[in-house]
Amino acid sequence: MTSSIDWRAEHRGAHERLRDAFAIVRASAEPPAAAVRASWQGFFVAAIAHLNAEGGTLYPALRAQRPEIAAVLDALELDHRMLTERLASLDQYLVNTADPVDAAAHLDEMRAHLFFHFLQEEARLGEALDVLALDARPEDALGPL
Repeated sequence: MTSSIDWRAEHRGAHERLRDAFAIVRASAEPPAAAVRASWQGFFVAAIAHLNAEGGTLYPALRAQRPEIAAVLDALELDHRMLTERLASLDQYLVNTADPVDAAAHLDEMRAHLFFHFLQEEARLGEALDVLALDARPEDALGPL
């Protein structure tokens, strides 16, 4: 199977869908914040799936085809681990706190880290994604968004 997928556009699109989903979560955190749990769960699952798909499919393909960006991929993988830990911590807070009154503040902090990561990833991997030859479905390389 020969791929003619525009991986840069697919990658940017996955991030846009996550940004849009996060906006829904953030809007649900306004008082009363009880609705935040329901919207958070869908986002949490999608964000973790995205990070795992990139780390399990996209990054290894980039690493194999573009060994000169290994240090960039190493830094992004470290960022993925940090983001996964932060997402899991926020998930525990939102699920286990009876009244997450600080939900908005926690979500704003998460948004800053996550969206900065997306911007860095898009800027640092854009050219490599333009020439990536990867025989995979976008949802396998970027998560089922």
